[in-house]
Amino acid sequence: MKLSDNTVQVLKNFSTINQNLKIGIGNTLATMSAMKNIVAQATVEETFERDVAIYDLNEFLASMSLFDKPELDFHEDFLVMWEGDKLQYFYSDPSVVTTVTKEISMPSIDVTFTLSSEELSNITKAAAVIGAPDMILENGSLKVTDKKNSTANHYSKDVSVERALDYVAGICIGQDISDRPAQFTSTPPQFNLGKSFDTYGPIGPVLVSLDEVDDANQLMLITEVNGEVRQKDSAKDLIFGIPFLVAYLSQILTLHCGDLIFTGTPGGVGVMEGRFLRDGDLVKTSIEGLGTMENRCVRVSDHSRANEVPAMIQGILDKKTAE
Repeated sequence: MKLSDNTVQVLKNFSTINQNLKIGIGNTLATMSAMKNIVAQATVEETFERDVAIYDLNEFLASMSLFDKPELDFHEDFLVMWEGDKLQYFYSDPSVVTTVTKEISMPSIDVTFTLSSEELSNITKAAAVIGAPDMILENGSLKVTDKKNSTANHYSKDVSVERALDYVAGICIGQDISDRPAQFTSTPPQFNLGKSFDTYGPIGPVLVSLDEVDDANQLMLITEVNGEVRQKDSAKDLIFGIPFLVAYLSQILTLHCGDLIFTGTPGGVGVMEGRFLRDGDLVKTSIEGLGTMENRCVRVSDHSRANEVPAMIQGILDKKTAE
């Protein structure tokens, strides 16, 4: 097995939280600080086939740095890194490492703010100088202190906290329709062009204000095509929550009254399975608390590239045929 660059970066990030790491069977990595006040979780490309405990993650990463892209062979008590030369690395006793013992339920993002690298450097420097182990956000101020000591020295930095949901009039269902030939026959792909036909991106059936929704970050979405469920997932599984999306976009462009933000779509996108909408198909989307919207696909006319099959899509179709 070779670890991808993304997985190596995850391990580097985890090493700043805890030097201990237990890698469980599967493709999910999780860590927890020694004080058990910070947890992190990541899904990686690789699938691990045995439980592995690492006592010193920085040492493990340093060992990997002796190679360019080493292969990792996992054995019962140790692993072997090799790329011509070989390095034998023994696992730790799982009982001596601090590790996550139950499934992590990550909170949705409800506050976002921006710090420059200089500001972050000043805060971390102050924390080191006064020996402050904790960082807290309080009344619009970011503060480093010792929460267990009421007389502890502290250093604070005022930050601009985005109250993103205060600027959201309401939420509704949106069907994000794409014309794949229009998207992928160009180099590079023109994603927005494939979504720009007159009738694409329908919304409805009503706009629901946030005070009528228990928690916008927990709503369940179901999409059916001709009665077959193609998508079923919760808004809690969004990579970026609704408040973050609003705040982030507002840093790039001015949001005006009436602007629409499509949050993205869960797994089940047809193109990845070689399945495409056809003339006459009925698309039905329901979101709890927001209602149900149905739209029938009607082929009105063709554009100049409508009958072209992009190479990316042809590859998916060939793979599906082979299966």
